[in-house]
Amino acid sequence: MSLNNQELHKELIKYLTTAPIRENDPRFMSALDDVVYEFLTKEEADLIEILYFKSRNAAWRSKILRGLIQCKELELKDFFRKLIKKNDT
Repeated sequence: MSLNNQELHKELIKYLTTAPIRENDPRFMSALDDVVYEFLTKEEADLIEILYFKSRNAAWRSKILRGLIQCKELELKDFFRKLIKKNDT
């Protein structure tokens, strides 16, 4: 039985919540690549933000940023303020 997009998204978020952050781990990277940003809740967006700021991989950060920009329903002003502040230092 295949999972629908929303169920798959929940499984990916569950994995990303518990897995160690390893940018060289293919499973971790695949899970991050497959997140469906349109399904993100505020709590899940907070997790993705943490992953963004912990990452040193520019391509990975870019992908997260593009995904978060799509989240028009979420209030992400604080994330973008932190991002601007970090880039100004």
